[in-house]
Amino acid sequence: MYDAGGTETVDAHHVGDMVRQLGIFPSSADLQNIKLELLEHGGESTLTYERWEGVMSGLILSRRYPRDSEEVLQQAFRAIDTKGEGYLNPESLRKLLTLRGDKLSEEEVEEFMRYAVDSETGRIFYNEYAAAVGP
Repeated sequence: MYDAGGTETVDAHHVGDMVRQLGIFPSSADLQNIKLELLEHGGESTLTYERWEGVMSGLILSRRYPRDSEEVLQQAFRAIDTKGEGYLNPESLRKLLTLRGDKLSEEEVEEFMRYAVDSETGRIFYNEYAAAVGP
């Protein structure tokens, strides 16, 4: 997916997206530490699959970042859905994700939106999303 050139390496810029696709949601500070661990020699900007697999396997097995349950995800979305409509407006959520709290990058938000936004309605039906990504 991220190795478009067939080099069996990945640009370090994509680490956040890749970690989150594994269901691991570290804070920004923790993500920086994960990147440092992945890129053994500070100057590198790419990492190999072997390095990725070793570090991520250890991280997953440590259970340091347990996945949130479907119920916890739904509660978080309901807190944002103040009108109780059962869905969120993608642009409103984009602003929230990029401007408040543990801010996501535009690339991270785009990856989330590609998966979460209903293609027919343009809305995020969070109960369906939580069911799809929950453990």
